[in-house]
Amino acid sequence: MPARWPATPSKVAAPRTPLASWALLLLSAPSLGSCGGATPPAADARAEWRARRASERVTGPDGAPGEGFAHHQPLQIEDDEGPARVADAGAGAGVGGSGRTSKDGGGALGGKVQELDAAPSDAPSDPNRRYPIVLSPPSTVGEKSHERTEATVVTETILRLDGREVRRSQEDRTVRLAGIGTVREIDGEGVVLVYEIEVETATVESGGVKRNLASRGDVVEVRRKGTAPRILVNGQAPSPEDQRAFELPLTTSDPGATNDAILGSRQPRSVGESWPADAAKVAEDFSRQGKMQVNASAVSGQSTLAAARPCGKGQTCLLIRSELDVSPFDIASLPPGASTRLSECSVRIEALQPLTPRTAESVGRMDMRLRTVVGMAQGTHDVEIETVMVNRQVGWSAPR
Repeated sequence: MPARWPATPSKVAAPRTPLASWALLLLSAPSLGSCGGATPPAADARAEWRARRASERVTGPDGAPGEGFAHHQPLQIEDDEGPARVADAGAGAGVGGSGRTSKDGGGALGGKVQELDAAPSDAPSDPNRRYPIVLSPPSTVGEKSHERTEATVVTETILRLDGREVRRSQEDRTVRLAGIGTVREIDGEGVVLVYEIEVETATVESGGVKRNLASRGDVVEVRRKGTAPRILVNGQAPSPEDQRAFELPLTTSDPGATNDAILGSRQPRSVGESWPADAAKVAEDFSRQGKMQVNASAVSGQSTLAAARPCGKGQTCLLIRSELDVSPFDIASLPPGASTRLSECSVRIEALQPLTPRTAESVGRMDMRLRTVVGMAQGTHDVEIETVMVNRQVGWSAPR
């Protein structure tokens, strides 16, 4: 649902940390998280949209792709050696991976976000032109859009005793959601508080087993204020397991700082220009839910206006890339005697959205990696728990 990242269809709520609210820097509409080879180039997306509208054939109840709506492709991200499964690309040093550094500076977490196509021919005719940067355009009640999103989270946990690995487990989950979204309620700044999705398809896949979360025609309501549960299906609370699945691509966290406050620019920018993220606001946002404690000194990041290209009917779309790195940070509510021995997080976001809001399709991708090591003494032994979480999302939104 429209969360706080601009080019994102469904917003992320993945890990139970403030990172969940960071979903994506994608659309001002609701639908994405973002990432990987699941999203076609912009031109192909437009052609696909036209084909879908013409045929009105969508993904079937079993999750199989329908004609003109081929979004059920495996979500892949490139690492240094080419495409890799999420679990492989997400492994860091000592966590089933080589620990090599990614080309985009991903550090020990490895891997990279596949970039949205930005050929030199997309450069504006006037290289000196400066564009206003608006990452979170205000929404209006009744606003509709066609949303599609795919979100994958892989979590690997390793238990070590006196430096020796004694147990390793992995959990994976992929949620795919498509439908017509409608804004039902906004706050004074145009931030979406209540959002509805009329489902075309909604599935979750875990451990190779896929099942439906909702049927075509069902209405999913997402709220960002009030008591839990904040997601309802046809007015009823889903099971705890389904609630957890829906919260992977849909943001239910209370609105905090906007995308523009955190990653935006108060002044127009030219293609190729970069500007720093607001470290203080990043730290505040990550710490807001009380799961983590982050100091501004641990935050680094920037956004870049990577391209300005033609899109839609005579419109211009801006490609904005953002990156954030947070290390170290403290984990709240650890048991007595436990301490954080390692903590690092990286977020890579891409947003391709129209300069004039909601005049053309928007595409968004996100790659978020979180790695922590918590240690404690247990009698004469040293116990260490290492966790690596990789959250990748790709989303697409078209105004109606």
